Amino acid sequence: FEKVTVDDCIDLSILAECAETDLETIRDLNPELLQWCTPPNYKGYQLRIPVGKSAIFAENYLKIPEERKLDFAIHTIRRGETVSKIASQYKVTTAILMEVNKLPKNKRLKVGATLVIPVRSGSATAIVEAQRKKEIADQQRYNRIKEEGRKVAAARASVAGSVTVRKKPRTEQATYEPAGREKLVYTVKAGETIGHIAEWFNVRASHIRNWNNIPYGKHIFVGQRLAIWVPEEKVEQYKALASRSFKEKQQARSTSAKKRSASQRESKATLGWMQHKVKKGETLEKIAEKYDVAIADLKAWNKLKTSRINAGAVLEVFAPDQADESADEVVVTKKPVAKNPKKSVTHVVRKGDTLETIAERYNVSIADLKKWNDLRTSRIMVGQKLKVQS
Repeated sequence: FEKVTVDDCIDLSILAECAETDLETIRDLNPELLQWCTPPNYKGYQLRIPVGKSAIFAENYLKIPEERKLDFAIHTIRRGETVSKIASQYKVTTAILMEVNKLPKNKRLKVGATLVIPVRSGSATAIVEAQRKKEIADQQRYNRIKEEGRKVAAARASVAGSVTVRKKPRTEQATYEPAGREKLVYTVKAGETIGHIAEWFNVRASHIRNWNNIPYGKHIFVGQRLAIWVPEEKVEQYKALASRSFKEKQQARSTSAKKRSASQRESKATLGWMQHKVKKGETLEKIAEKYDVAIADLKAWNKLKTSRINAGAVLEVFAPDQADESADEVVVTKKPVAKNPKKSVTHVVRKGDTLETIAERYNVSIADLKKWNDLRTSRIMVGQKLKVQS
């Protein structure tokens, strides 16, 4: 760009004509000009114009008529002044003063603020016209930028959509092949849930969700095809199971769970059994996932006819790998004894527990509790572990 000197307050659109360019170019080259004209009462303002236009600008600048050069006075508002009083002082109308300075009606003037006052005859009309031109130009510029933004957003959305389309086949082709298991495709029927299917195929509900990209909280629908990985040696058994009705599958699962429960109790009665106290909001599905067991097993171990459980209920769970990990449940370890087997219970003290309530719960005396745990007083703390024998 080149710089030229402007001594008068002139509409930027007129200066653009002098430089044989457009208003937007002048604004882009001179971003400090926030108004629609060069600064009033400022001699020697350096205006930037396109390269190679200084000569033609100087020639055209000299041709600008005096009536198109605007004169202003800058008035600083003092206490007690009003728009009408200031307009009368400079012999202009109140309407023009308000239009030039964009003053809203019925708004009090702020002491110390400045007003632009047209002081030459005819200049007020030129100012108002220039102000309107600026507003139109600003609106056009805003609309253009908004439209360009809309086009860019649409282009990005189009690119994102095309990328998504290309990625879909990758997701569908991704395979998961656990060792020793084979994929069985199961079609969901009316009334079935992920919990039911997990029970029938002896897998975790979370695994079914992961294998089929089903977010937690999203339900399956009738006709949906699910990939289920089952042991290779039991593929035919599970295929036969899949063809049965809902009632038949439930009966088969219940019978199998009872047999497995009896077998586990006989072979592992000395290790791994624990009690889980149901918390508010818990379901059999959540508890089964927590201990990595089947819902049908939980029902069989606790003689439950339905999946409904209440907060505060205590459930028997066989989970040898997690017996020492729970701090919120009552953990029961059964030890083999040659004669008169005894049961040792570790109770984790909760908020509100006292020796009296704990003794009453386990049907033992407070003196025994103190003896078993070497307590000199009845004071206990939350989180403290107490031994209880019965």
